[in-house]
Amino acid sequence: MELEIVSKKENPLLDRIELEVLAHHAGQPTPRRDEIREQVAVAMKAKKDQVLVDHMESTFGKGETRGYVKVYKTKEAAQAIEREPILKRNASGTSAKKAEKPVKEPAKEPAKEPAKEPAKEEGAKGSAKGSAKEPAKEPAKEEATKGSAKEPAKEETAKGDK
Repeated sequence: MELEIVSKKENPLLDRIELEVLAHHAGQPTPRRDEIREQVAVAMKAKKDQVLVDHMESTFGKGETRGYVKVYKTKEAAQAIEREPILKRNASGTSAKKAEKPVKEPAKEPAKEPAKEPAKEEGAKGSAKGSAKEPAKEPAKEEATKGSAKEPAKEETAKGDK
């Protein structure tokens, strides 16, 4: 991957240099933010934690990715100015993965508790099934009443014909 700096603008008010970069990566996948940060840090002679990739856009079929990168004078200036989502995206991938694992482990414990709850629900479902059986009996009763209702109707038509 080759990195080309398209434009460079100094922003003294925010203590940073804003870059528009173009990464050429024909025949390779889109570069990760981490790779862009490393190459910009080398090109600008800065530390990697002072370089933040704001956004990147790949061009379909070209093997080019345009990006907007900010190089701060200090790491503290970057943390004070940048929004939290940008800082998270540019954080090292290993620390983010470690933070996710403890969240997943407690999720396994509550999974055991719901196993007990379905047993309780089965009792409730059993009562629902019992009520489902009762309506099944009711149509049978209805059929019997319909049959008896049909018989007098036949008799009435028979009486009316006579």
